[in-house]
Amino acid sequence: MKRTNTLETIRKECSVPDWNGYDCDPITEDVFQRTEAIEPYVPERFDGIFPGADNSLQWETSYKDSIFETIEVYPDAFYYFQEKHKEKEFTDINEFIEFLKGLPCPSTN
Repeated sequence: MKRTNTLETIRKECSVPDWNGYDCDPITEDVFQRTEAIEPYVPERFDGIFPGADNSLQWETSYKDSIFETIEVYPDAFYYFQEKHKEKEFTDINEFIEFLKGLPCPSTN
């Protein structure tokens, strides 16, 4: 599956004030750096990365039975959400990377 947006494209478009046309602040460089650090560990099923007006970046995907998953990156935390499970928050990047490495394939959920 091909990822639809690139981090560099988002960095160019969203690092300026009012990037969304609704007076939001730019996405900060620390969010981009944290995203780059975890990107190699994000499963391929997450086919798109998107900017958030709340100084975040997120990947999302949906699959079998319309199960929806997101991975979100903020300046001070990482989040994983799947509809069938409670949201999980991580503040330690290494702990989050280990969590991503252990994510099961959709067919095993």
